[in-house]
Amino acid sequence: MWLALALTLSAAPTPAQLDARFAEIARAQQMPAATAAVVIDDQIYWMQATGTRGDEANTPVKVNDLFRLGSITKTFTALAILQLRDAEKLGLNDEIEKWLPEAQIRPAAWGDRAPTLKDLLLHRSGLPRDAHFDNPRERTQSEAHMALQLNVKLDQAPGAKEVYSNLGYAVLGLVVQRAGDKPYHELMAERLLKPMGMSTIWDDADVPADRRVYGRGRPDKDSPWMVHTGDAPASQMGGAGALCASAPELAQLVKLELGTLRESPVARATVLESQQPDETNTGYGVSMYDVRDEGKVVWKNGLVPGFTASMMVDTARHVGVVLLVAANGTDTDGAAADLLRAAEGK
Repeated sequence: MWLALALTLSAAPTPAQLDARFAEIARAQQMPAATAAVVIDDQIYWMQATGTRGDEANTPVKVNDLFRLGSITKTFTALAILQLRDAEKLGLNDEIEKWLPEAQIRPAAWGDRAPTLKDLLLHRSGLPRDAHFDNPRERTQSEAHMALQLNVKLDQAPGAKEVYSNLGYAVLGLVVQRAGDKPYHELMAERLLKPMGMSTIWDDADVPADRRVYGRGRPDKDSPWMVHTGDAPASQMGGAGALCASAPELAQLVKLELGTLRESPVARATVLESQQPDETNTGYGVSMYDVRDEGKVVWKNGLVPGFTASMMVDTARHVGVVLLVAANGTDTDGAAADLLRAAEGK
């Protein structure tokens, strides 16, 4: 590890060069608030923040401020499922109804097999992207509660083409809870987040005032950024997208993906398994993303009202980046890819 680290660091740009590139990226994307970090092997090599928190005092953003991660939460939910599989608490080929017997999931066509946990992990269960119920009042209830009332016909046969499903990962969050015999948030904190040195905050209301960043939105790129007032409560997102974290905290996930996190709560073989793509470059809770002609990186992004996030990890070069933005409508993935190239001296 140390030889690889020395070789990687020797080719890395200076922190001042990364500062300048990040400032250029933030300016080009008109980011009102963002934090970023670069991980090289087992070190957070660089961190920076830009913009203001969106409060009345226009307080500058700090690198330890908390942002909503959106669907990067799915990466943690997938890892929890794999942990439970390793502990022989569940099997990836378990049918959904083994863990949600109250669900009434009907096949898209007669003779289709039932969807499994593996189908959920790969977004191939046939469940719709989000929950849809006839009673509008049910939309105000938590996604997890709605999943308990699943009475739905699948859109397609399980195992068919990928259809991204937030509802599917909300269901996985419930499976984590039932197989782990603890509330989802408690189990995630105990088995993953605390061992990784991460935040265990899932709701804006629980974010300390001295670490809170407000999400922004705007109708078009020529309009001023406005503080977003329509943030969905965490209860509506569950295992699909509710977690909050800072850039240095999310950098711990980069280390886990690189295999350099000391005392990792997830077996290395299990992490590598999660990174094995299917034919659409989808893994368990992550995807593979082409940022250069010569290879792919492990990737996950997130989007919730007022926030976007991106994580990219080049496992071959032992480099990864995280970028958290308090705004919708910015090309956060493109910016993260640009920052990754800069971190690799390109």
